[in-house]
Amino acid sequence: AKRPVTLTGRATVVVLAKREADDKPDDCVIYRYGSFCTGIEVFEAIERVEIVQMDNSVMATHNMERNVLDITVTCQGSLPKEVCSVILDADCLKPIHTECNMVEPSKECQLVLRHFFNDSGVYCINVSMANDVSLAVTSAKVNIDIASGLSSPGTIAMVLGFLVLVVALGIVGFSY
Repeated sequence: AKRPVTLTGRATVVVLAKREADDKPDDCVIYRYGSFCTGIEVFEAIERVEIVQMDNSVMATHNMERNVLDITVTCQGSLPKEVCSVILDADCLKPIHTECNMVEPSKECQLVLRHFFNDSGVYCINVSMANDVSLAVTSAKVNIDIASGLSSPGTIAMVLGFLVLVVALGIVGFSY
């Protein structure tokens, strides 16, 4: 530490105390000269995230139909460590569901995110991928239509086929 010392009839002298580097305060900078060697690993950023496919299907669970949306997402550049998806209302303002997961790096950088919907409507989906040096985001809107069990085309065809069979049997029965 610096401390001024005044000698009688003389100018002020500054005395410097030598310390070890281990005792340095936080604001102390130490300059050292010589040859040093280290390894540097450079990470590039996640350049782009893209939703390439959305597959919508209906899954029956516990006396209820739920819509399943599989979102296929790809990226370019560095590989992500974390993927988050946020489901928002139709105006893309109010978050409804948020899910973040750590991911294992894959060379093709392609992921399938699965979301379940209980209600019909238009939703915004924000997907983000992040690693230690970057963050990339993409968005999409999707229309989820959960139809009642009697309105699916297969069910309608089956009911109409059954009615035609009953009418045909009724006509044959009344004819004799």
